[in-house]
Amino acid sequence: MNNHLILLGDSIIDNNPYVRGTDLPVEKHLKKMLPDWSIEKRAIDGSVIEDVINLQLRDLKKGSPIALSAGGNNLLKSSGIIQDDAKMTFNQVMKTLKPVIESFEKDYENLLNRIQSPALCFTIYNPAFHHYDDTNFMSPYQEACEVTVNIFNDIIQRLVLKNGFDLLELRALFTEKNDYANSIEPSHQGGEKIAKFITHWLS
Repeated sequence: MNNHLILLGDSIIDNNPYVRGTDLPVEKHLKKMLPDWSIEKRAIDGSVIEDVINLQLRDLKKGSPIALSAGGNNLLKSSGIIQDDAKMTFNQVMKTLKPVIESFEKDYENLLNRIQSPALCFTIYNPAFHHYDDTNFMSPYQEACEVTVNIFNDIIQRLVLKNGFDLLELRALFTEKNDYANSIEPSHQGGEKIAKFITHWLS
């Protein structure tokens, strides 16, 4: 393994827009913790799985370890299902979710199949609407979001294991309000936790 770390994915890694002042994003935490490493951040805030495949995988340095966070924005694009207050049976809800789940699994498997280096793949953490949603617009959906995240994380866990990669369970890492900069983005503290785990993984 060479000392060149590649960061792929979304704002869980590219949280630069959400930290202020002396607070540090994930990338800068890593540069402090890994002074002998070259850190290449390809992750871009807002990316969905398809963006990672099409824009971030080009000309990857062979053998360089990869940290990957992908899938959270795919769920955000489907959040209308969670906010739908129409009365449905559980079976109807699952039927509504099924095509979204199938599309997610296909895209995520396609992404992992294209990675040939050691990789640490992140699960999706729970949102913090109950802490940061002052308007109460999304707070009523906190529990539904957590259940939905569980479903999609099951896909991530199975596919990561199938492909022989390593897993970072963000739900176990993000346990405090201060881990979040807002309801869905990592703060300085949250980014530091991620960077520490990556550093430990590399060692």
